[in-house]
Amino acid sequence: MEPADRFGHQEAVVKPDLCMGLSRLFGSFGFLFVAGSIAWLLKLHWGYNSIETMGQAWHTGAKGKAIILIPSVAGLLGLAVGQGVGVAVKVKDDGLALRINILWHLIANGLLGWVCCSLTLVALKLRDRNSVTAFMKQEGMRYNFSAILIALVGCSLIAVLMWALVGSLRRTRDERWQVASLLLSEAVGVSMGVIQSHFWSLSVPVGALVGFLFPLFLLPVSNSMWQKDQALRGS
Repeated sequence: MEPADRFGHQEAVVKPDLCMGLSRLFGSFGFLFVAGSIAWLLKLHWGYNSIETMGQAWHTGAKGKAIILIPSVAGLLGLAVGQGVGVAVKVKDDGLALRINILWHLIANGLLGWVCCSLTLVALKLRDRNSVTAFMKQEGMRYNFSAILIALVGCSLIAVLMWALVGSLRRTRDERWQVASLLLSEAVGVSMGVIQSHFWSLSVPVGALVGFLFPLFLLPVSNSMWQKDQALRGS
């Protein structure tokens, strides 16, 4: 239990060697490794001969649902073990911990935001629910994979560009640093939108507009989160 101050309020326990971003990264790798391995074994055992057929498996009966649910549930064990390993790794350097936290939050929030945006655009373009369902059955895996890949590469690039500007946590609170980070992120975001427009089957200007708006969501949300993670270290 956390210690209380003289007013009875709970005080946060400072853990100077803890890097939450590293813990979450290890947890994600653990989940993907366990879930991916089990899904691959089930795929071979039950005769799903491609990623596309696995993407349509949910609609093919009990086996199809099992090939999705069993790896997902088992992956939670890998998630827990991975996070435990990440917590056990001591990161003493504040600058390194900050960079890891920045990378984690940009990728995690970026993937979520970009994939949700992709699905929203499909729904807006097709409008009819049956058309959306048919599209996702046939093209859902390829479509979502393209969005995940572009978001992963783009958000990692934004993180690397921000690393070059990061000196300390205090600097990330400086308005000039935030403006410079936003400008660099906008260049990457517009490029992401232009590339993704090919998979969205939208005009390049519309894709570029989505990419331009993307960092306006990504940076403020991620910034508040990595500030909280650094606060756990007493930074």
